[in-house]
Amino acid sequence: MTTESTLRETLASAFDDYTVHRRVRVGDRNTVFEATVDGRRAACKLTDCQPATLAHEAAVQRAVAERTDRRVPAVIDSGDGYLLLEWIDGETCADRDPAERRQDRLRSVGRWLARLHGATEGWFDGHGTLERSGRPLAVAEPVDWPTRLGGFVERWADELAVTASADTGAAVASAVESHRAALANCRPVLVHGEASGDHVLFDGDGVATLLDWELAQAAPGGFDLVWAERDLLGRPVSADRYGSLRRALYDGYASERRLGPGFPVRRELYRAAFAMRELTLVHDPEMPAQSGREDYGAALRAFVAGRLDAADSLAGRVA
Repeated sequence: MTTESTLRETLASAFDDYTVHRRVRVGDRNTVFEATVDGRRAACKLTDCQPATLAHEAAVQRAVAERTDRRVPAVIDSGDGYLLLEWIDGETCADRDPAERRQDRLRSVGRWLARLHGATEGWFDGHGTLERSGRPLAVAEPVDWPTRLGGFVERWADELAVTASADTGAAVASAVESHRAALANCRPVLVHGEASGDHVLFDGDGVATLLDWELAQAAPGGFDLVWAERDLLGRPVSADRYGSLRRALYDGYASERRLGPGFPVRRELYRAAFAMRELTLVHDPEMPAQSGREDYGAALRAFVAGRLDAADSLAGRVA
């Protein structure tokens, strides 16, 4: 379902007039083409392995477009293994941009996410993955946030159990359990889940739209914000790296929406969890061998330990 001939067959069955312009991206999960359908410029996503994922993405983007003021690509058409979306022009945030522009853009990302989260408060009765079909959006098996986050880290800890990072995995799982009070009472909102450099388009210094809603789910807004920090600023093993850019992202968010009591503790736990997830890739035997992998793993373990110490310290100040 990822060839241009398949795309032409799909478009011919649904539209009187179409033109396929170019292939934009080939990924593990889907292939994206640029096309014009009945006079509208469109992004055409095809998959031969995850049709339910595209159906999920279509449902999420329809809900955001219909029930919030956030601009996302309109769904033109969708079906078994394909999704046609409105084409939105924009630029990605580049490392070569001047520092002031990068800060402005990251501040804009923070505001955009905060407004999305504020607009979707009350949509869900718990945290979790979303049902693949049906409107309005609903969580398939809603749980509280400590249970949801605990499920993530326990799974990753299991993957690390027979590696040099086994103690790190166990430490993160233990920290999430011991800080359940800080994780409780987090309201579920719609989170994008992958606000990376490839998925955020800018119009000048402001966000034009967010692309690729495949990982959208119900979770706390602060979790989405820390996830965006990791994706936009890389996977740092230094707590202080990109300080001005990180502050811009968080300041933009805070200008629109409160993160609530206990967020500094949660933030450190999230940062530790994301670094722990990175460790599972470092130890994945199917990943290609890379020089410096052992040093990177050691740096990640030290980063996790630092974040857990910070969480304990911050929790002590609150107490």
